[in-house]
This record gives sequence, C-alpha cells and structure tokens, in this order.
Amino acid sequence: MRYSTLTYRDISTRAGQAAMALVPLGCTEQQGPHLAVGFDTWFAEELCLATADRLRDEGRLDVIVLPVLPFGPTPEHRGFGAGFIDLPERVHRNSVKHQVTPE
Repeated sequence: MRYSTLTYRDISTRAGQAAMALVPLGCTEQQGPHLAVGFDTWFAEELCLATADRLRDEGRLDVIVLPVLPFGPTPEHRGFGAGFIDLPERVHRNSVKHQVTPE
C-alpha cells in the first residue's frame, strides 16, 4: 500500500494497528548506456511494493510503503561528470531518520 494514496486518518488508524512502514532507498546515478539514471529508484520502490503485497496476501503483516527517497550517497560516480545526484552520507542518514522517527 502506497503511503501517498492514504488519508491522514487512514495512516493514523493503521499506525495504531501496528502497520509497518518501509522506506524505499533509491539512487539517481549512471547505469551505463543501457538504463536510465532512475533505475535504482524505480527498482527499490517496486521491490518494497511487491514485498508489502506479499506480506498482506499471506496475512502476515500490514505494510505501508513510504515515498521513495531517490537520492543517496554515490561518491563513486563523481568521475562520470553527469547523470548522478550525490548526497553527503550524513544528509542521507538524517533524511531517512527524520522520515521514520517522530520528533
């Protein structure tokens, strides 16, 4: 279930019923000449959605998939010159932390 399709009341109810949240972590980076730079982001979200569906279908767990974070630390791609967004590791870590931890 996509977080973005729920109302705040739906989210509150499901959180009160111990729903789990998944945060897909993607990257925007070069994949070579054969794939778009958003492949890792797309794949992370699809994998989380498939996992949430499977757990729901098996009656094991209610999972809400948060919006994918499309940027991450990718310092190894700096030499390519284009086609990547490299967040500093501390910024990425804090972004994830603030998504899942209430203040």
